[in-house]
Order: sequence, then structure tokens, then C-alpha cells
Amino acid sequence: MLTLGTAFMDGTNGVTQCGIRPNQSFTYNFTLDPAGTSWWHSHYSTEYQDGILGPLIIHDRNEPDYNVDGDFIIMVMDWYHENAFDLLPSYLSPDNENT
Repeated sequence: MLTLGTAFMDGTNGVTQCGIRPNQSFTYNFTLDPAGTSWWHSHYSTEYQDGILGPLIIHDRNEPDYNVDGDFIIMVMDWYHENAFDLLPSYLSPDNENT
């Protein structure tokens, strides 16, 4: 999926855009092209590693409605039993081989 023309809204918090304040909202307007199945994920801190991600299904406007049972997505990733933020210091330590 490409988000051409809106890359300034799709990046690291504090680098390409400001963070969203508590109890506030943000609307991200962009055109999805091409149609297909993709995914979204957080760029803030270690949220992605802790599971802040999900599927994104883009149907073409001219696509016939053959999908009678719905879309079924299986997302597979590593799962840690500890918070990724707590694991980060040891992962980034100079003597770690990132294994």
C-alpha cells in the first residue's frame, strides 16, 4: 500500500508529526492505492512490538461483491511475555548481539 503525498503523516512521533495528546483525536486523510490487503502499525515507542498493529483491507470500488463469508485475516508475530519497553535497554546494550 502506498500513501503517496501523505508521508509526512506516517512516521515517527516527534519527527514527522506531533503526538496525539490524551483525550484528543486525529484524522488521517489519505488515498489507499492499490486495493488489496495490508497492515497498519504504531510508530510510537515500543507499541508495535507490544502488539499495536492490525490488518487493513482495501476493496476496489469496482470489485464485484464475491465475498459472502467476510474477510479472514491471520496475523503472526513474535510475542514476548514482558513489555517491550522493559526489554529495550538490554536489547540496545553495547555487549548484546541482538539474539
